[in-house]
This record gives sequence, C-alpha cells and structure tokens, in this order.
Amino acid sequence: MSDAVKVLLVDDDEDDYVLTRDWLMEIESEQFELAWVDTYETAVEAIGRCEHDVYLLDYRLGDRNGLELLSVALCSGCKAPLILLTGQGDLEIDLKAMRAGVADYLVKGEIDAKLLERSIRYAIERKRAEVTLLEAFDELELRVEQRTAQLKQAHEQLQDFFDNASDLIQIVDLEGNFIYVNQAWRRSLGYSSAQMQHLNFREIIHPQERDRVLEAWQRWQSGAGDANLETMFIAQDRTAIAVEGSINCRWEDGKPIHIRGIFRNITERKLSEARQAQLLKEIEGANQELRDFAYIVSHDLKAPLRAIGSLATWLATDYQEKLDAEGQELIRLLVGRVQRLHNLIEGILQYSRVGRIREELVEIDLNELVSEVIELIAPPEQVTIRILSPLPRVWCEPTRMMQVFQNLLSNAVKYTDRDSSPARDGDRKQGNVIVSCQDRHPYWQFSVADNGIGIDPQYFEKIFQIFQTLSPRDESEGTGVGLSIVKKIVEMYGGKVWVTSQLHQGSTFSFTWPKHKVEHR
Repeated sequence: MSDAVKVLLVDDDEDDYVLTRDWLMEIESEQFELAWVDTYETAVEAIGRCEHDVYLLDYRLGDRNGLELLSVALCSGCKAPLILLTGQGDLEIDLKAMRAGVADYLVKGEIDAKLLERSIRYAIERKRAEVTLLEAFDELELRVEQRTAQLKQAHEQLQDFFDNASDLIQIVDLEGNFIYVNQAWRRSLGYSSAQMQHLNFREIIHPQERDRVLEAWQRWQSGAGDANLETMFIAQDRTAIAVEGSINCRWEDGKPIHIRGIFRNITERKLSEARQAQLLKEIEGANQELRDFAYIVSHDLKAPLRAIGSLATWLATDYQEKLDAEGQELIRLLVGRVQRLHNLIEGILQYSRVGRIREELVEIDLNELVSEVIELIAPPEQVTIRILSPLPRVWCEPTRMMQVFQNLLSNAVKYTDRDSSPARDGDRKQGNVIVSCQDRHPYWQFSVADNGIGIDPQYFEKIFQIFQTLSPRDESEGTGVGLSIVKKIVEMYGGKVWVTSQLHQGSTFSFTWPKHKVEHR
C-alpha cells in the first residue's frame, strides 16, 4: 500500500498502546498511522467517524467489553475490519467474536510485530474482498431483479399478445385436455371457463373430420414435425366452424410434452368461396347462353341481310338513272348501313368465338405473322407500316394473335389515312404506322403507333368496350368490336392493353404478352 494504513487502538492500558506502537514501527513492509483511545465512549465516537482502515479492540474496557463495542460499530455501519485483542485465550470468547463478525482474534501474550502485521494485512484484504464480493452480489441481485422484471414484463406482453390475437390459439396435453386457449378461441367457439375444464380436443372436432385429425394427432406425437391443418370445429352451440392453421408438438428430453395449435376462423371465407363458386357457375352458364344466342342470332341474320344487300345493290345499279340525287344518296346510305351491319355481325361472331373455340398453342415468328397481316389489310399508298425492330417468337393461338394485330393495324391505318388529307401546299400528309417490341420481363410489350388524328384522353377506357366507337355511325365502317376482341384475347393470356394518345399527334396502342408458354384462362 502506498499510503499509511490508519489504525485505531481501543485499549484502556497505555502500556499496551506503547507496545502496539513499537510493533507497528518494526514493520518495514508497511507504514502505519496509529491512533489511540482509552474509553468505550470515545471509541464509539471515533469509530462512528469512519476515519480508519482497521480497528484493534481490547476485550476489557472497564465495565464494558470489546464484543459490545464490536456490535455497536457494526450497527453504526462500520465497513473497516475489526480485530479483537484479549489478555488470554478463551475459546468461548473466540467463538462469540467470530460469530459477531470480527476479522481476527489475537491473544496479547502471543502478539509480535510479524503476527500483528499479518493479521492487519489479512483483515484488510479480506474486508476488501468481502466488499468487492458484496458489491458484486448487490450488482448481481440488481441484475436479477431487473431481469426478473423484464421477464415478467415480457411474459405479460406475450400473454397480452396471445389473449388479444385474432387467431385461435390453443395448447392441449397429450390426452387432449386443454391447457390454454386465448380469448379469440373462446369467442369463436363459445365455451365457458367451467366447460373448458372438462372439454377434450377430440370433442370439438367435427364428426366428419375426427378420424383424419386423430390420425394426424398420432403423427404429431411421434415427431412428424409441424403440420398444416384445415378442418372444422364444433362450437358450444353445435354450429360448425371452419378453421385452418398449424399444429406442432413441444418436446423435452426427447419426449412429447404438449401440442400447440394456431388457427384462423375461415368460416366466412368458406361461405364466400362457395357463394363465389356458385356465382361463377351461374355467370359461366349465362355467358355460354349469351355466346350461343349471339352465334345463333348472328348466323340467322346473315341470310336476310344478304338479301337486303343484294336488293340495295340492284337498285343502285339498275335504277341509278331513274333516281334523283336524294334517292341516290338514300341508296348509298342503305348500302353502307347494310355493309356496316354485316361487319357488326361478323364482329359479334368473332367476339363470341374468343375463349370458346380454342386452337393448339404453338410458337410462331411474329415477324412473319405481322408481315402477313400488313399484306392482308393492304394499306393505301399514303400510309406506311414499318416494323421498327425484329419481333420475337411467342407461344399463342395463331388465329387469335392474327386478330390482335389485324385489329390494331387496321385501326391505325384507318385513322391515319383519315388524317392524310391534302395540305395547304397541295401535298398529302404521309401516314406512318410503326410496330415495335420491348422486353418487359416476364412479358413482351408490343406497340402499334400512328401519327393519325389521335384520341381524347377521356375516351381511353371507353374505346375498349364492345360496340363503342368515337365516330358517327354513318361516317365510319367501325363496329366497336375490334378493340374489345383485342382486350379479351390479351387478358385471356394474363396481359393488359392500353392506349396513349394526343389529339392531332397520333396514338400508340400497347399490350403485353407472356414470354413463356401460358395456357389461357
């Protein structure tokens, strides 16, 4: 120790003080600073100030003794070690002193400088170790208290989470008796706490499901691991509750302890699925009737329409010179409307066939298909159709893909040609239609762009609805079916179709198509 050790001697004999001082002065390894009090009262006061590193207490202090002083010192909060000195060895006093908490017990007749130094040194070191141990214990106790509080809080939070979870949570023992269920479980099945005490898991399983679930129960106990389960429970009011969830078994030391389950009440979902399935069945039946009706009506209209068309053509040819200008205009309108009605019937037939008549899916080269479409629609001289970049090979029904490009390109040519009127300088505006493709994994994105009359944004959705056209009936041969067919075919393969346009600047119709082979819906 670098600083002097402060020692307080409590002894009513001055000779003992002198002797103790001399012993301490003989010690070379340490420096000691000795103080001395000779009465019990002054000792109590001095010890209460806690100014010393060690206290040497004589057993005999007038009508009092060192054990009493020891007790007072410890009760007053003395932290320094106390060494009891006695005139002669007494086993009973020795034991009392040790039980009272002295650091050492020395017989005056046996003390020398070496023994005193060792006793003081050991006492101080033991006290330091004791203080360190107590501090560590206090810190450990504090940590244990904090950890206990944290665990309690975590347990309360977990309990609150389970109790307020929307899922149905249950724990049952290996015999099927319930250990725990949360509030959602109770609300869904309606059993009271009293009923739960005598309820077994087997009793809440729907009779139709019982054998299957109990068979799975045996697998869970044999270590089959987690399992997903969809089944039906029986509520307290005997109604069936559809549930789905997971089951697992808790193990300790290689033995199953209990079985845990977390379920969702899917009764409403099951009812909704049943209603949806019935509705889809009814819709499919209605659609089939509509397709059949459209086909029959369209087919039956063709014969009288052909007769009307032939009659109108005959009138226009044989009686042209006998008709005045108004009559000729009426005949022209009649022929045009017959042709438009014919186109409409063909469009209805094509629309009804989409999804009803299926072809085998094949992989085709779109460069060849689009070139064939361009040749088929034969654009006028003032309209040019270009394929901007090589087109990919795709899986499709060739006839359906032909319909998609034929409708898009025909529309583009028609509305580009309409905007190719003579300009002020006498030249006609050149119409351009561009077919392009971009990679939008996992789809191809195809576009047909033109520099025609354009479309007002308010009609972007309307134009894909069946029988919707943006031109007056007598000004256009369009039936309002073409883009509807495009939309129906594209969506049938999981793609989407849309338009971007500016008035008098042109339009771009785009659609996506899967890269890989996909059966249509």
